[in-house]
Amino acid sequence: MSKVIAWLLCGVLLAAPAVHADERLALEATTAREPPTTYVNLRLGGSTSSRRAELCGEVAPHWRVSVEGCGSGREFLHHEANPELAHFRAKFTFTRLRTALGWLEPRAALGFAEFQLGADDPGFDFTSVNRTRTATSGPEAGAALRWSVPVVAGFELLVEMNVSLAVFAFAPLLETPQAVLQPSASVSAGVGF
Repeated sequence: MSKVIAWLLCGVLLAAPAVHADERLALEATTAREPPTTYVNLRLGGSTSSRRAELCGEVAPHWRVSVEGCGSGREFLHHEANPELAHFRAKFTFTRLRTALGWLEPRAALGFAEFQLGADDPGFDFTSVNRTRTATSGPEAGAALRWSVPVVAGFELLVEMNVSLAVFAFAPLLETPQAVLQPSASVSAGVGF
């Protein structure tokens, strides 16, 4: 999974110089002068914290602040007992930078994550592990870079890269003991409006 993320990141970073001058002018003409405000978006991608695809949903009442949830959808899409981190975080966008290929937004994230080894119980366990010793929760902080390209009628295509670090004080007490510090990196793409 980490190789897929690395290749996607390289492709995004190398795509900008590969655009010919005449194509660059056409893209600039279609890139809005004002940055888009994405109120809701849905993305799909890969993460180092899960063996399955990661699904992210984000809601933003203001362009600077949003709330996001990401995970593999274990409880409603599949029921495999693979280890995963589910992320629940608030994000702050520092600025929006216009480029020839859309808008770049550097972001900070703060929230919590849940480490799951197996079937999930309802709720979150910040002060211990759950009753079956398969899940625990803890604080998480991270950074992100989002690239958005306005397409039509208020819709945008989005690509987002995230890195984060979660702290699970009770991870050594899980059925299969885990490290207290759990880093994560992900790349996702989707649509927003």
